[in-house]
Amino acid sequence: MFRDARLKIDRANKHIAEVESLALSLERDYASSIEVQEKTGGQSIKYECPDFGDRLIDIALATGDAIHNLRTALDYAWVATIDRLKLPQTKFRKFPFRETPKMLDDALTGGEIDRTSPALFKKITTDIKPYRAGNIYLWALHDFDITDKHKLLLPIVDCTSAVSVSVEDEKGVTYEISSMPRFGSMGLIYLDFFPNIKIKDNGHIAISILFPQGSALDGCVIPHELHMLAHSALGVVRSLESIPL
Repeated sequence: MFRDARLKIDRANKHIAEVESLALSLERDYASSIEVQEKTGGQSIKYECPDFGDRLIDIALATGDAIHNLRTALDYAWVATIDRLKLPQTKFRKFPFRETPKMLDDALTGGEIDRTSPALFKKITTDIKPYRAGNIYLWALHDFDITDKHKLLLPIVDCTSAVSVSVEDEKGVTYEISSMPRFGSMGLIYLDFFPNIKIKDNGHIAISILFPQGSALDGCVIPHELHMLAHSALGVVRSLESIPL
C-alpha cells in the first residue's frame, strides 16, 4: 500500500542525483585567467563559469523537483496509512504538518485519529513529530515545498578554497599557496597577488552549493541536505508501515 510513496521517493532520488551532477559540473567548468592592474601591477587569478546564472536556475529547478516529490511521498504515505488501518474517510488527507505540538494534537483529535487509532496518534505525536521544533528535516521539507510553489530557491555558491595554485616569489622559490578568494558579480571568483609574485599554475577552485539565506536550512550544502531530507521521508514511510493493524 506504500508503493506510491516509495516511488515518489525514488523519483526524488533521481532529482537529487541530477543536483549532484549539476553541482559537480558547475565546479568543473570554472575557467581561469590572469588579470593585471595597469597602475599598481597587482594581479589576480579570475575564475569564471560560463552560463553561471542559467546553471543556478537548473540546480534550483532540480532541487525543487526533489523536494516536491518527497513532500508528496508523505501525503501518499498518510493516505495509505488511513486506508491500511481502515480509518474513517475524511477531508483530512494530507500529511499533518502543524506549527506546534498542540496544533498537531488538535488536528489529529479533530480528525478523530486519537480515538480511531491511538497507535497512529502516538506515532505521529511522539516519534515523527511533524512540527517546527520537532523534526528539523521534516519541517524543512514542508517549508521548502511551500516556498518553491511561489518562487525558485536560488542557491548560493560558496568558494571553499583555491586548489593547486602554484606561484614563484622574487627569489625564484616555487610553492603552492592557500588563500581566501573574493567574490565578484555573477559567480566571478578572484585570487589576488602582489606584483612581485609570478603565477605559475592557476589551479582550480572548490565550491559548495548552499541553500539560500533565510531558508529553513540556511547555509547548508544542498546535495547533502537533500539526501537527509530523502532519508527522513523514507523514515516516515517505514514508521507508518510499522503501525500494527
